[in-house]
Amino acid sequence: MTIKKILLQEIESSPESLLEETLDFLRFLKTKQTAVKKDTHPPQINPETASSDTIHQPEENLTENSQ
Repeated sequence: MTIKKILLQEIESSPESLLEETLDFLRFLKTKQTAVKKDTHPPQINPETASSDTIHQPEENLTENSQ
């Protein structure tokens, strides 16, 4: 039996509330997978909490300073 058929069986036997969470999770995984394939992870800098030095640093320096 394929994964898809097993998933469909599980879906058929699951309550609606669980299906809502499952759908949200599946969409999250698909979005995450698309972002990884495109390598579109911009640096995560919050201007409200970052110092002015952090905001103006090149990306490679951010990695070194965040460890």
